Amino acid sequence: MKIALTGHTSGIGKEFAEALKDQKLKCFSRSNGYSIDTKTERDRIVREAQDCDVFISNAFSDENPWAQTELLFDLWQVWRGLNKRIILISSSNTHRWEKIMHGTRGIQYRTAKQSLENAAEQLWNESDWPLINIVAPTLMKIERTKHLKFGHQMDPKDLGDAIRRICFEQGHQTRKLIFNWWPNTQGN
Repeated sequence: MKIALTGHTSGIGKEFAEALKDQKLKCFSRSNGYSIDTKTERDRIVREAQDCDVFISNAFSDENPWAQTELLFDLWQVWRGLNKRIILISSSNTHRWEKIMHGTRGIQYRTAKQSLENAAEQLWNESDWPLINIVAPTLMKIERTKHLKFGHQMDPKDLGDAIRRICFEQGHQTRKLIFNWWPNTQGN
């Protein structure tokens, strides 16, 4: 099985790459010369991922918060009707993120992830293939969030294992998988 992965060099993407290291993995990240920021860059990724069976869309762009949704549409147009799978990494905190992340970036992140999920739900009604899965993890225990003291943070290795199962379970039909551990605000 060939798997494409965006955003693989840090955070949860690094754990995905580790969990899938025994597969034919094509990684697309700023660290190896790729970006999802522009249409030209997204088209390059879609072209190079055409022979993959699974596409894991993990990368998020602060420069273009809508890039992940735009990548979904770009890829879906090419893969429409094909027996393939697209896994979208969203967030279970999409509707509550303001408690953790404030200001413009928090609003952009939350709105962009909501847009991604809404787009996926619309595409579910257009075609059975490719399969589209939304994986919405809770607050992760990664470098970028280690300063947040909100109780439980999910271990990225657990999420990597869940992604691996989704990739290899034939007929996996769960469209949205939510890891919903809302951290308590007491820091316990």
